[in-house]
Amino acid sequence: MSRRHRRRRRVHQLHEPLDPVLPPLELVRLHRSRALSSFPSLRASHERNVQALRQVKGDPWRNAIEALESILSAHTGNVEARRGLSILQAATEALDSMAADASESAVATLLVLLEYEGQIATRPDASWKRLDLSFHRFQRLPAAVSLLTDVQELDLNGCGLAEIPGELGRMERLEALHLQGNRLESIPDAVGELRELQFFDLSRNQLRELPQGVSRLGSLRRLYLVGNRFEALPRPVRALWALRILDVSRNFLGAIPYWIRELEYLEVLEANDNALEELPHQIGWLPDLKTLQLNRNRIARLPREIGLLSRLEDLGLAENRLRSLPPAIGKLRSLLHLYLQRNQLTSLPTEVAALPCLEALFVRGNPLPRALPLPRSLGRLVRTFPYELGWQPSFQSG
Repeated sequence: MSRRHRRRRRVHQLHEPLDPVLPPLELVRLHRSRALSSFPSLRASHERNVQALRQVKGDPWRNAIEALESILSAHTGNVEARRGLSILQAATEALDSMAADASESAVATLLVLLEYEGQIATRPDASWKRLDLSFHRFQRLPAAVSLLTDVQELDLNGCGLAEIPGELGRMERLEALHLQGNRLESIPDAVGELRELQFFDLSRNQLRELPQGVSRLGSLRRLYLVGNRFEALPRPVRALWALRILDVSRNFLGAIPYWIRELEYLEVLEANDNALEELPHQIGWLPDLKTLQLNRNRIARLPREIGLLSRLEDLGLAENRLRSLPPAIGKLRSLLHLYLQRNQLTSLPTEVAALPCLEALFVRGNPLPRALPLPRSLGRLVRTFPYELGWQPSFQSG
């Protein structure tokens, strides 16, 4: 069979009438696949979508909407079904507006609503309702997304968004919001209405501050602010008492504020690649802290209170300006990994030998003398030292 004949056969099959004996959910899947195949999707340029719209005249989309309506209309007594019908009505309005003027907002609205509503209709028993719109190129997120009130995870990574509509705050069941890799300079105060939010990723944007509404996110456990333009830790973070993970790496922070102690459940604090010159002594008042990564800063000294971090397992201080370590370092009874590369250390304190759980000590790139005798108890790490030091060290007797 020739390639041209196969292509004609596929086109013929695409326009064959639907088999009326198919179950309703199978009809939905078939209609959706035809509708979605008629558009290049939001990942394509708006011009390509408009061209595709003119070619198919919207019929596959109307079929998809009607197929979904036929299922949802049979359950009008159900709250979720009524909500679904309101979404389909918005999709029909978007489709009608495209017939008159194929604006990008109308195309975006239609695709978002149908993508999600079809997902829910074909998987009504899904326990984790996730809408993945990552790397779709929106000019602006359609406000109609706020209709999707049962979404629990919304992925908008890499969409090129310059703003977020305030209507997003109506998605009251949202537990995870991904906004990494956009062009956001601000986010609306309405995000504070997302009271169930546990995961919030704002990395790789252009943010300088957070709205006060963020302080109302009482369920938030993980907050990622990597690669923005913060010069100070945003003050609304102070109220996020339930926070477990905070990553503010690759910003312009000059200090960690004293109120960091109020995040008493914090387990991971990462502030790599900033301009930190010192740590507040309140850093020792984080009883659950397990990971503290402060690599590539300007820290010249550590407070003695760092020895209070009894659960700390990973301490990253590479590429700072440390000339010495405080004796309190020996109180970190749970420490597994200590990163001290490329500082200005000329000696290692004997207290390091008192770390019972230490598995790896990284000291390469420090001006440690060749004749430096090391505590015998560090002999258990002897295999790492020749590479780290550049020579085989000697160990103290006794």
